[in-house]
Amino acid sequence: MSIRTGSPFRTVCCFFLGLICSLFILTAAPEAVADEFLEGQMAAHDGNHEAALRAWLPLARDGHVKAQYAVGALFAEGRGTTQDLSTAFDWWLQAATQSHVRAQFNVAAMYKNGVGVGQNEVEAARWISAAANLGDRDSQVQLSQFYRDGFGVGQNPVTAYMWLEIARLGGHPSIAKALKASASLLSEEQIIEAQKRAVSWLERKSVD
Repeated sequence: MSIRTGSPFRTVCCFFLGLICSLFILTAAPEAVADEFLEGQMAAHDGNHEAALRAWLPLARDGHVKAQYAVGALFAEGRGTTQDLSTAFDWWLQAATQSHVRAQFNVAAMYKNGVGVGQNEVEAARWISAAANLGDRDSQVQLSQFYRDGFGVGQNPVTAYMWLEIARLGGHPSIAKALKASASLLSEEQIIEAQKRAVSWLERKSVD
């Protein structure tokens, strides 16, 4: 996971695969959200981010999780307001506590890089683990690397392989190279153990 030069938020995105591409696309849920949120979506789609912020901010303050994520994105990218990564982090953290997977991913990235918040390996691992356990495949890959490197968690190559296997079984499109590299650190017995643990994890999730 390499760090690229550029704006602080772009650094976060590049480190963790980059989640924010379009505010309109990532927050779209037109059948299930309040009229005010829809107004914000349409404003963002039209490039009027100031109006989007006016529509979303009251909702975010009232605990609307999609609005919290969207407001965080506006502050992170400096759209409709001055860029403020600390404020972006605060809004994403609120959304993350409501199990918003993309917010959890971004909170983990910001803790990992010390962007918008002080660097904290344990908190980074906690939030990427939360997203991984909600089934987010990119988060599962990142959590695997945390276990591989002992970043914020105890180093455990078997658990690292397990999370890659979970991502693979879940349909992650580009996992083969990472799996091969991870397998090179394990014995055949450890690989089998990791695979069994992955299947067991998926079975538990299917019951949930």
